[in-house]
Amino acid sequence: NFWSDSTIQITLNSNGEVATEEAESAAAVVALLAEIKQRHKLYFSPNLSAEGVKGRSEPHGLVVVLVCGTLHQSAGVVVGLFEQTFYLIRDPLTNNSWKIKRSQLMLTSKSNVAALPTLGDGELTRPLLPIQSPD
Repeated sequence: NFWSDSTIQITLNSNGEVATEEAESAAAVVALLAEIKQRHKLYFSPNLSAEGVKGRSEPHGLVVVLVCGTLHQSAGVVVGLFEQTFYLIRDPLTNNSWKIKRSQLMLTSKSNVAALPTLGDGELTRPLLPIQSPD
């Protein structure tokens, strides 16, 4: 779920060219995500290890989630990497429900992916570290 005034910024890095697309409003964010996924025939495979997903709560209630992983097309062919940040705010009208307020997504074309990407390797996510894993 997205807040009605949610925003997203998507950066596409392909063969040295960088393009940025943005959307504002829940409907526009969902439409842009679906359109990018369909246009490039992408499937997202997150790195679910501790090096690929992290989160933290800010003192004022914002929750930040970082995730990275590989991008695939049909037949499981790896075509690149992704990094994404989610900024969540609790919905006071529902019980323990959080909605996305803002997101940033970076898609990078890369054919020779030898290992799972990590947040520490990411251009978008690295500056937001360290997010400590809970003990």
